[in-house]
Amino acid sequence: MSKARFDKAFAKFIRRGEEKITPRTFFQTLAEIESERVQKTIELRAKIIDGQLHFTPSPELFVEGNEIVIGNQRIVVNVS
Repeated sequence: MSKARFDKAFAKFIRRGEEKITPRTFFQTLAEIESERVQKTIELRAKIIDGQLHFTPSPELFVEGNEIVIGNQRIVVNVS
């Protein structure tokens, strides 16, 4: 959930004028926020070969050796 959308939902809640929130409403709202946070899960597999991490090729991400490329960002994972 974007910050703007969260702020709008929060302002709407405040305008309703409720002084107390039930645990059920709280946890339903929390579950909604959490469900919108993660859009997709990508599982990566890796092996340690000769002391270095090597990702198994993935159809969903570009991976090479110990590197993951997402858009214009490169993540390098080092094992210590």
